[in-house]
Parts: sequence; C-alpha cells; structure tokens
Amino acid sequence: MRVLVTGASGLLGSRMLKGLPADWHVTGTYHSRPAPGLVECRLGDRRSTAALLSDGPYDCVIHCAAIRSPDVCQEDPREAVEVNAHGTERVARAAAAAGVRMAYASTDAVFRGDSPPYAEDAAPAPASVYGHSKLAGERHALAVPGGLVVRMPALYSLDLDAPNNVLAGLRDSVRNGRAVLADDTMARYYTLAEDVAAAFAFLLASGRRGVVHVSAEETSTKCGFLRAAAEAMGLDRDLVMPAQRAKGAAPRPMDSRLDTKLYRTLGGPAFTGYAEALKRLPRP
Repeated sequence: MRVLVTGASGLLGSRMLKGLPADWHVTGTYHSRPAPGLVECRLGDRRSTAALLSDGPYDCVIHCAAIRSPDVCQEDPREAVEVNAHGTERVARAAAAAGVRMAYASTDAVFRGDSPPYAEDAAPAPASVYGHSKLAGERHALAVPGGLVVRMPALYSLDLDAPNNVLAGLRDSVRNGRAVLADDTMARYYTLAEDVAAAFAFLLASGRRGVVHVSAEETSTKCGFLRAAAEAMGLDRDLVMPAQRAKGAAPRPMDSRLDTKLYRTLGGPAFTGYAEALKRLPRP
C-alpha cells in the first residue's frame, strides 16, 4: 500500500512513519517544520495539495495535520477553521478527485463531556472552537468514498525525542526544578501514539470505513498522569502541581471517554494503559 501521511512532523504523524507496516510505501509531509525525508504540503494551497495526491500515486492519505491545541484554536478561531476544517476539505477534495482513500485523525473533543462513554453514533456537541473545527473536518473526510474517521483522546509517546510529546516537556521542566501545573479535575485517557498508529494500520488493511473510536481504557487526570510519568523517570513528582483553569483557556470536556467496543469487536491491536506503559520510560 502506498500511503501519504500529512502532518508527519507532529507526534501522531511521526509515529505513523515509524509504525505503519514495513512493506507499505509511506511518504510524510510537513508544513512549517522540515525534517529529512518529508515533503512540503501547504494545506492552504488547493493546487499544491491536489498535485501532491495525484502525482503519488497513493492508495490512501492519512490526514494528521492540524492545529491541535484547544487554547490556540480558541485564541484564533479563523486560523483554526482554516487549517482544521478548510484544510481538511482541500485534502478530501483532492483525495476524491485522485481516487485516493482518506483516513482522518479526529478527537474526543467533538463531545461535550457530560454523558460518557460516547459510542460512534453519539451526537457530537463540541464545547470548543477546536472541537467544532475538527468535527467539520470529519464531515469532509467522510464525504470521500471509503472515508475513515478515527477519534482518539490525548496522546503521548515513550520516545522522548518524538515531536510535541508532553512527556519531553515534563522531563525538561522537572529536571530544571521548574513546577509543572496541570489540571486535576477532568478525566483523561492518555493513549500511546504508537498504539494509535497500529490501529490505523489495522483499520486500513481491513478496509474499514466510517467512524471508529480508539483509546486506552485507563483513566487519570492530567496532573495524575504527569506525576506518574515523573516518578517513572526518577524525577520529583511533587513538582507536578494542580492548576486552576487559566483565564481565557478553551473549554474542555470533563469526561469524554470514548466507547471502544466496536474497535475491540473488530479485533484490532490492544491498547496499553499508561501505568504499564510508563514502566518502559528511560530513567536518568
């Protein structure tokens, strides 16, 4: 299978490059962070996107490129919609025109978080600009014949060199004696990005279409997760402290747990809970 991965300079996209089957021919793209082996893709340029997909040729595009920070999206709604909604629409139109299948990395933030767990057919009700922009992207991806939307919670990696990895920022701050403030009220289901990449490979190989939820099952708060990670790295967990919600921060769901029964029924690779996964973190 020939696959194009957008946003391959980010966390999930970079794990796709490392985790998709070795016999797949995978090409990654970047927007503002060049890296060896990646090709430039400007989502704001319809012709550039169309040419990239038609010239491949590719069997599938996995669309990971996005503005993923809810706070950044809340501060600049126009840019969030431009990238997450209109950018996805351009990729979807180009994929449909080229006869390329599309798989879209979405989020649990399409739900308000007041009635978990959420199955695939639950009615979305985003509370944030980020959630609204990603939901709009879903609709464009599903308009592509055979389109696949994979919703997921917050991601991390045990590879501390992986881009945009929350654990790398934690390590650097705590090593330097700086406090890390994190929410200790909202339920989170931290999931290995590598496990999500394996799930995408499984779903694509099996020809799955429509919406599928993937997630680790173990729950925590962000504060609890980061404290456990600090301890696993042999660092001072007491430097991770509960934070008050910052003024102007984007609304976040209190508990947007995804129901993964469908994925488990399909027989996809299992997800590792964070307590077990963190045991494999490197120690100083």
